[in-house]
Amino acid sequence: MWFAVYVVSLGKLFLFSRHFRERIAERENFIERLRSSKALESISDAFMLFLSLNHKYSIEPRIQGADDLRAYCESGMLLGKWLTDKALVVKTFLSVDEMKMNQFVEYNNKFFSFISQDMFLAHKGYDYDDGEMFDIEVTDDYVIPGEAWNKYLINRGNIYLINLARTNVKRHAENLEEYNKLDEMLTAIHDNGFENLNDGNCKQ
Repeated sequence: MWFAVYVVSLGKLFLFSRHFRERIAERENFIERLRSSKALESISDAFMLFLSLNHKYSIEPRIQGADDLRAYCESGMLLGKWLTDKALVVKTFLSVDEMKMNQFVEYNNKFFSFISQDMFLAHKGYDYDDGEMFDIEVTDDYVIPGEAWNKYLINRGNIYLINLARTNVKRHAENLEEYNKLDEMLTAIHDNGFENLNDGNCKQ
């Protein structure tokens, strides 16, 4: 059975395959971490638990002539294929523990962005992408993990997200030199991709 989720912020329809649901259900350690929130103890289906804890999604631009999909959510990396420019199939999933370092860099940059955007919205009442309209500067407190992050995550009371943030920050710190090198390389590749996007070689 397939499960469809429309992500309003992206204007995309996510179709989760049966294989994806099976992959989620078979990972006992991952499911145990998902169940860290007592508010979700009543949810028995692993996939529904996954959806309950993942509200942010980001997609890598689609390359002309290629259907491979790479997307991200709070819990990890989603892999699949594009059906159309507005619809995609999610076939499988990589949790943080399963990622190679280059994959972790891609994912963690998105994860940091998810947290900082949510924190800014909670404090200011609007997205920081709209900050110029209000002449507001986005300070380091929002984009660099630290005391402000800790206070925000604790106030949210999401134990799963708190533990995930701690895990990601720790892995980032323990592999800082390699992380920064890979980040520079991936940024260059990403920037080149957007140049191609402007030339008509990519599409979103």
